[in-house]
Amino acid sequence: MEVSINPYLCLEFIHELTQVKFGERYFNDPEYRRQQDILINQKLFDYFSQYWPEYAAGYAAEPGYVVGVGQAFVILAALFGSQIVYYDDFHPDCTANPLAWVTDADQLRVPDIANTWPMSQYLDQYAELVAKYGPQRVSLAGFESQAIHSPHLRGLTMHSPLTTAYKLRGEQLFLDMVERPQLAQRLFAVVRDTYCQICDRLIEIAGHKSDVIFFGACFSSLVSEPVWRKWEMPAIIEIAERYNARILLHSCGRSTHILKPLSEISCLQEVHLGDATNLAEARRLMPNTGFYIVPDSVNWARNPAEQTRRSVEAMMAAAASGPLAFQFVMEKGLSPETIRTVVETVRSYNASHQG
Repeated sequence: MEVSINPYLCLEFIHELTQVKFGERYFNDPEYRRQQDILINQKLFDYFSQYWPEYAAGYAAEPGYVVGVGQAFVILAALFGSQIVYYDDFHPDCTANPLAWVTDADQLRVPDIANTWPMSQYLDQYAELVAKYGPQRVSLAGFESQAIHSPHLRGLTMHSPLTTAYKLRGEQLFLDMVERPQLAQRLFAVVRDTYCQICDRLIEIAGHKSDVIFFGACFSSLVSEPVWRKWEMPAIIEIAERYNARILLHSCGRSTHILKPLSEISCLQEVHLGDATNLAEARRLMPNTGFYIVPDSVNWARNPAEQTRRSVEAMMAAAASGPLAFQFVMEKGLSPETIRTVVETVRSYNASHQG
């Protein structure tokens, strides 16, 4: 099967190339953001035309209007009192642990998203822009997903219950699981119901599909398999069943310990794994599942090109007997030589495995 590359451009990389600043105005003024995106697209088209022409073509189109900061957990944390922090050259983040103060399960409440910032602002902006320009030219960042290997399947995206609960509660969450499980269970339920409230509104007002749900299970590597099975796995399955959706699941870092439970999820469509995971074992357990590998490609901006080539080849050797794509994180300082190396390594592999 053909291996594909999915670039992810860090804002540090874009800022270095374009000098566009990604401050509060960029993420809260869609008209201004579109003006900046036009400049960004022009620079990226010129840059990638030299080193990766096929990818450059994607920046020839005129950009639409984008609403929101594009990180589900940041928006959700803000609904619970976290502050959104903006940077000139980096992605917005949230201040930590807005629910660290909670001492009793009854203190946890699902916010009314239609009347709580920032979703209230984003929903109003989205509706206004759709009325002006039509739904095809407007997107609400951070909540819409598409399967990598089955792009006709579209749906919703959220950070997983465990990841979001950790962002809201901090390390206290793990103590709660043992010492106050009722509080932890209530927090997971509040996370679930808040995300579902958002998703229901997006289905209603924005026409989002629910073929798939992408779960950013970014903190899977922090817990053991038994904890993952008890807390994360059933919470994810419950949400997917609510929408009759198939699951796309991203697990950061080394994820070998959860491969077995992942293989037991009948509605798993794709799994996104860190390259420190045992990819050969993952393919043995899930021979037909779509894999999207998330390598430590932030180091590719610093590694010699030959080292990068070997790491790409190792991924393909371990996992390419089934559907395989991988993320190419483009960091500040990335060299054109590295871009060419990654692209040419995949081209060579695909050419030698045709038929």
